[in-house]
Amino acid sequence: MKKEFYQSENFWSNDSKYKRIDYPINDEIIKKTEIILDVKLPSSLVDLMKIKNGGGLNYPYFILPDGDTESIPYGERARISEIDPIHFENDDMSILSSEELLKEVKLTGKFVVLWTDFHYWVVLDYRSRSQDPAVIYIAENFSASTYDTTE
Repeated sequence: MKKEFYQSENFWSNDSKYKRIDYPINDEIIKKTEIILDVKLPSSLVDLMKIKNGGGLNYPYFILPDGDTESIPYGERARISEIDPIHFENDDMSILSSEELLKEVKLTGKFVVLWTDFHYWVVLDYRSRSQDPAVIYIAENFSASTYDTTE
């Protein structure tokens, strides 16, 4: 299998199945979002969102470090199909939906959800800082009898 990794070009997919309402991003929207979420978004994410405000990714796979990967369908290879947009509409998924999504599944901590299918999550982790967050992948542990997760 040929491994293709993101190299600073063509991050966003133009695949029609990921088309959403187009919500353009500007500095005012970023500031408002950061105030609502009480975080400083990474400049690299802001730059990408200004190109296209969320959507499908051309490079959806990433490799996890060695460790507990038994919950991941393909072992050490994980997938994020899209990143949620930033907008203030109630009827469409957004990064601003993070608090509600986390409450629904009882995940605690200061996270900004970039993507989830409710079994797997890609989040910005602000638990120990208000800027320059870690990006973490959270996977449901299907072998556990409780709601344990693998982070």
